[in-house]
Amino acid sequence: MTTMIKGGSRFLLSAEENNEMMEQGYKYMVEGDWKTTESIDPWSGMPNTTSNLHFFTDYEEAKEYADAQTWVFCSDIHGEVEELKRKETRAECAERMAREAEERKARKIARDLAKGITPEKRKALNSLKRHEGTVKALEAEIERLRAELEVEKKIVARKTEEIERM
Repeated sequence: MTTMIKGGSRFLLSAEENNEMMEQGYKYMVEGDWKTTESIDPWSGMPNTTSNLHFFTDYEEAKEYADAQTWVFCSDIHGEVEELKRKETRAECAERMAREAEERKARKIARDLAKGITPEKRKALNSLKRHEGTVKALEAEIERLRAELEVEKKIVARKTEEIERM
């Protein structure tokens, strides 16, 4: 059994399309029916190509079709049979990432509790660290401004002397 998605590329096949084809019973995919298009690739100067994706339930049928396909620029290159594997969709990925973030947060809270640090104390410690960082940054700014003030005072003194000598 075979079916086809027109204008497809194995690199552009979405996870949803891939999983849908697997649910319909297809196990193998072959990219073929390569043709050149009217457009030119500006980087290489070669014509762009287009192809179709064919899906098969039988490996032998897929292999036979793949061997019959030839690349438009080199007749020695034939299609390849690719076994379909389930792919993670965007929604599943987002759900997994949210679940992993919650698990990391729970592990961190458990680690803190094992050390005797409650969530309220952790919040207070984080606030303290933030304020300590601000203090450190402000002290560095004050030192920079003091150094700049000394330079300006020297300039004022030198200019005053110059003016008095005139």
